[in-house]
Amino acid sequence: ALASFLSTGIWANGTLIGVFCTQMPPESKPIDAAEVDDTTATAAAAMTTAAKFYRDGSGTCSPRLADSVWELSLEKVGLLSYQFQKAQTEFALLASGHSQTWMNSASLALEAHRGYIATEAASPVLVEAMMAFKKGWDTFRSTDASRLLSLQVAYITLNDHPAGEKDKLDYAPGTEYYHEAH
Repeated sequence: ALASFLSTGIWANGTLIGVFCTQMPPESKPIDAAEVDDTTATAAAAMTTAAKFYRDGSGTCSPRLADSVWELSLEKVGLLSYQFQKAQTEFALLASGHSQTWMNSASLALEAHRGYIATEAASPVLVEAMMAFKKGWDTFRSTDASRLLSLQVAYITLNDHPAGEKDKLDYAPGTEYYHEAH
């Protein structure tokens, strides 16, 4: 699944100490009706060629096609119904003004979310938390690999909460500073 994120740097005394990132709600991604599938240009060229053959009364065509050409053609024909439905839907949304209303609403939501991120990123509490996590990470183990493995074991493997609810663990047991910062 694809997701959209907004992020900004966390700065302390002119030094980047971390990144604050938040996932955008799924409905925040506008659909651009102006996007055209790659097959449109190919289909238009083929129809133009066929119309020219008809108009001129001449042209060459071979009824013998390779198996791969037949397979590709069947695949493309199967997409026609989908593409027609997609075009009808996009036209209806554009003609009714619903697309513009939705895009305006999504734009306002995006701006509000950006404001939230900027406010949170400037929070001294967040800067302190990022610095505490950095200190906790640096002092937890001697290498990044051993830190990663140990923290995965502590916060995932030994976490009593079921899959999908692991985030309910506030901090893992242990005397290390990382757990205190967590």
